[in-house]
Parts: sequence; C-alpha cells; structure tokens
Amino acid sequence: MKPQYILIKEIRDSDTFRISRPVLNDALVQSVRELGMLEKPVLIDDGNGPVPLTCHNRIEALKKLNAESVESYILKSVDPDIFIRNTALKVRRNEVGPAGRCRALLIAFKLGITDDPASFCKSVLNTSSDILDVEFAERILGLPVNVLDYIDIKDAGFKVIKDLVNLPDYMIHWFGRVIGIMQVRVNVFRTVVDHLFDLSKTSDSVALPEFDAKGADDRMLLENINRMRYPAYSELKDRAGVLIKEVSSRGVSVAFPEFFESGRFTLNVDVGVKDSADDLKVRLHGIDVDRLIELALLLK
Repeated sequence: MKPQYILIKEIRDSDTFRISRPVLNDALVQSVRELGMLEKPVLIDDGNGPVPLTCHNRIEALKKLNAESVESYILKSVDPDIFIRNTALKVRRNEVGPAGRCRALLIAFKLGITDDPASFCKSVLNTSSDILDVEFAERILGLPVNVLDYIDIKDAGFKVIKDLVNLPDYMIHWFGRVIGIMQVRVNVFRTVVDHLFDLSKTSDSVALPEFDAKGADDRMLLENINRMRYPAYSELKDRAGVLIKEVSSRGVSVAFPEFFESGRFTLNVDVGVKDSADDLKVRLHGIDVDRLIELALLLK
C-alpha cells in the first residue's frame, strides 16, 4: 500500500472500529503538534467516505489542531493482519479498556477475522475466555455510551461489569446520569454497583437519589447508596452522631467504633498543665452520663 493525503474533513466521525480508550487530553494534542502523527492512520473506505480503523484519538487531535490533511493508508475493507497487529499492539501498550476488548472481539468474530473467539481473547486481547465471550461482549456494548466510556477509561474489571449489565435498565441509566454530573472513583463505582445489585433483588422499582451538578461528589453518592442498602445501620450511625455531639464539649471527646463492632467506646478528657482543679471538675460534671449510657446501649 502507498499512503495518500486525505482531507481531515472527509474522514467521517465513526467509532465502528475504535478499540482504544476514548481519551483526548492536552498531552496527546501537544504530542501531535510537536511530533506529528508518528504512525500513519489506516482508513476504511467502502465508497461512503473513509472511517478510521486505527489512530482514532490522534485523528481527533488533528481536528482540534485544525489540520487540513493527514497521510493515510486507504483500504476498502478490514485487513485481518493489520487489525490483529494493531489490536495486539494497543493491548500491550495498555491502551485498550474492557469496552475496547469487547469491540475488538466482535469485529474479529463478525468479520470472519477469527472463527475461534476463545483463542482470540487469549492470544490477542490477553483476556481469559472464561471471562469474556461474544454474548457477554454484546451485552456490554449495549450499555449507554457514557457508561461504556466510563468503564473503558477507568479500566473497570469484568466481574463488576457483569453485575452492572445485569442491573435493571433504569438503574443503569441512573448511573449514566450520575457520572454525567460528578467524577466517580472506581472503588466507589464497585461499591455502588454491588449495592444496586442487592437493592434490585428487594424491589422491582427502587427510588434512587438524584443529584444537582453543583456541589455533588462521589462521597455524597456513596453515602446515599449506603443508607439505602443498610437503613438500620444508617439510623444507628445517625443516632450515635447526635449523642456524641451532645456529649462532646471543650476538652471532652468520644472515640466510638465506626461499625459498632466493639462492646465499648472511649471517653477522652483532655487535661492541660494550665488546667485547675475547678476547671477539671466543671469539665467532668458537664458530661451527660445518660447520653453515655444511651451510646453504650447502641453497641448491644
């Protein structure tokens, strides 16, 4: 093949063959600006206009830089060797997330690049066929686009993704709205999916919390879902918080077991070198013993 220059505006926006994570950051744009493409894109043109087979993110970087053209290889259909080499290279570079692996598997299977999906998973995707197969890949790729992008960028594990795709649709779309307004850490994501999975077994329709974009964060998300999953524990925790606040004062604090896992707690009374006997008497007499007893009863 001989490369030829293709106008950027002629390249159609298409993620049909995208397997790399959808990440276009300033570092990549700067790299393309300073160093160029480094590798020539491969485009597929079946007569309806070219779409990228490789270099999706770098082509997007060129668009951001207002480049006019890019030297590319043009194919009429997907070349199996090029596709396999490009996929294996990106997997080795850790540029392919779970959604990308699913898309690569389906492309390879449906275009006849491989008739052995299990072998393709093992040798090209570096993923066990016990974890990923064609049916599971199709279910994953049926997730909303922003959820797919999230699990790809966060490199979520297939175990938690399996629980995610088994959630009712309304829960999946609720999570899509959540990640649209806040940054959700992957450990919070795992916990939320786990709790949603449990909640989905208790009712056909669970009233899930909605958040405003202003001030919302994943700590608020986690707290709300924890309260729904463990209502009795949440009530105990709230009551303990009220009692601890009532007992605490200047120089008096309470060290209380967070998960009520102990049969006792500690009352701390600070004593300073400048404190007088009268100061200490006032401090000790001010402790509400009834509240301490109520706190202790929460641990039984």
